[in-house]
Amino acid sequence: MTLTDSPRIGIIGGGIQGCTIAMELARHGIASEILEQSLTLMDRASRWNEGKLHLGFVYARDESMATARAMVEGSCAFFPFFHQFLGDSIHSVGHSSSFDYVVHRDSLVPPAEMFDYLRHCEALLINHASSADYWPAAKRPRITPIDHATHYNPELVAAAFRTPEISINPHRLAELVRTYALSHPLIHVSTNTEVRTISRSPGGTFTVEGKEHTPARHYDLVVNASWESRLALDHQLGLTPPYRWLHRYKMACQIRGANVIDAPSATIALGAFGDLVNFGDGSYYLSWYPDGKIDESSDLKPREAELSLTPAAKATLQSQFLHELTQLIPSLAQLDLRHAQSIVRGGHIFAWGDKDVDHYNTQLHERASTGVTTHFDTYHTVNTGKYCSAPLNARETCHRILESLQLAH
Repeated sequence: MTLTDSPRIGIIGGGIQGCTIAMELARHGIASEILEQSLTLMDRASRWNEGKLHLGFVYARDESMATARAMVEGSCAFFPFFHQFLGDSIHSVGHSSSFDYVVHRDSLVPPAEMFDYLRHCEALLINHASSADYWPAAKRPRITPIDHATHYNPELVAAAFRTPEISINPHRLAELVRTYALSHPLIHVSTNTEVRTISRSPGGTFTVEGKEHTPARHYDLVVNASWESRLALDHQLGLTPPYRWLHRYKMACQIRGANVIDAPSATIALGAFGDLVNFGDGSYYLSWYPDGKIDESSDLKPREAELSLTPAAKATLQSQFLHELTQLIPSLAQLDLRHAQSIVRGGHIFAWGDKDVDHYNTQLHERASTGVTTHFDTYHTVNTGKYCSAPLNARETCHRILESLQLAH
C-alpha cells in the first residue's frame, strides 16, 4: 500500500455517520471531503428520526444481550463525543422525558419477561465505566413498574415500565453539526453530489463518479457511510453482504409549537407498534408501524419511496399515527395542532434480516452485527446500525485510517 503524505479521503454520505467521521479525522489534523446527495448535510434519516439514545430496551428478543451491550456503549459515548466538538452548545439540543416501555397485549414478549430483560439492560448501564456520560442533564429513574392504567389504555396495554432512556432533538443536533462541518477548514463539503459509481484502480486509488457531465473524483481512501446506497456501492467493488437484509422506509410526524401536554414518552413493545416522544416544549415525535412503513425492499439500493407521497397522503398518515397512539395513550387527545407546525417526513432503515419486526425470530431484533468493515486497507464501509452508534463508529473508523497511514510510512 502506498499513500501520499496528505492522502485524499472521500466520505460518501453527509448524515450523522459521515459527519462524525469527518469531525474525528479533522481532530487528528486529517482533511477529508464529504460527498452528500442532498442540498445540505444531515437532512435525511439523521434529521428525521426520534433521536433515541438506545440502551438496548427495544431489543428484548436478543437474549444474548449483545445488542444491549452495543447500545449502552454507543449511547454512553454519544454526549462526550459531541461535547468535545460542540462545547456547551450541545446542552441546547434538548431531550425528551424518560421513556416508558409499554407492553402491548399483543407483544412478542410478555410483561414478566420484558421486566426481567429491562433490569438486565439496566445492570449493563450501571456497570458501564462511562455510564455517567449518558446525557448528564437527563433524569435517571431506575427501571420501575408503573400503574399502566394511569397513562395507558388497560384494554390494550398489559404493563408499563419507567426507564432512564431518552431521546435528544435530532433537528437541533443536525443544525449544530452542519454548522461545525461547514466552518471547519479540514472538512470539505460537496452537497448535491450523488455518488453512483465507485471503482478501484490496480494502484489502489478510488474513482468516484456521480451524475452525467460531472467530473470524477479520485481518492486514496474512501469511507462508505452512505446508508441506503452502501450495499450497492460495496457491490461495485466486489463486496458481498454477509447476511440477508431489509431496507424499510419509515415515515413519522414531527410537531413543533403545539401545546404542552402531560403525556409520557413511550415506546410500545414489542412488535409492529410505535412511539411517542415528548420533548416537553411543545415538540413531539409520533410514529406508528406498520402504517408508517411505506416501502420495503431487499434490493441492493431501495427506491426513494417518499417522493411518491402527496401532501394528502402525508396528512392521512399523521391522522393514522394520532389515532393509533391515542388508543393506547388517552392523554394524547389533549394535543392541539391548530397553531403548530406539523411535518410528516421519513427515512430509510437498514438492517440485517429478511423478516419484519412482527416476526418472533427475525434478525431485525438485534443490532450487534454492525459497525466498520475494512477492505483493501483503504476502503471502510460503515453500517451505522442505530443513530446513537455513529460517534463510536467514527472513532473506530478514524483509528483504522490512522493505523493504515502509519503502516504506509
